[in-house]
Amino acid sequence: MKPRSLSRGSITLSVDELERLIDARVETYTGQLTAAVLAKVVAALSAPAKPSFYTSHVKGARPVGWALRRWQVAIKGIPGAHQRGRFWIVSLEDFERWERARSNAPGPEASVAPAWSPKRALEAAGLRAAGGSR
Repeated sequence: MKPRSLSRGSITLSVDELERLIDARVETYTGQLTAAVLAKVVAALSAPAKPSFYTSHVKGARPVGWALRRWQVAIKGIPGAHQRGRFWIVSLEDFERWERARSNAPGPEASVAPAWSPKRALEAAGLRAAGGSR
């Protein structure tokens, strides 16, 4: 037999009132929980997925903007890359570290010497070309 009321100290509630209070509390928690779970699901689905490593395999993950053949050559020179079977693997952290170091390095235009010419060769030797004509 179900009791008709619940008494605790000076508070007395009927079973119907108690059920309404519990239902209201459950709805509040359910709404908050649903909102929290939904926010996490939306955040997880909207964030672009990044792999934890890149590989030289044809079907493997590689950085955006890299052609397959160019990537297969470049991955071998990245510190931290290792070979597993016939394919190379590099962690995302090692790749990003290498890319930052590469972007901070002086570009090829800084290290390119001017094209060789006889006039420049003579000037470098401390001589000058004779001004004669034929």
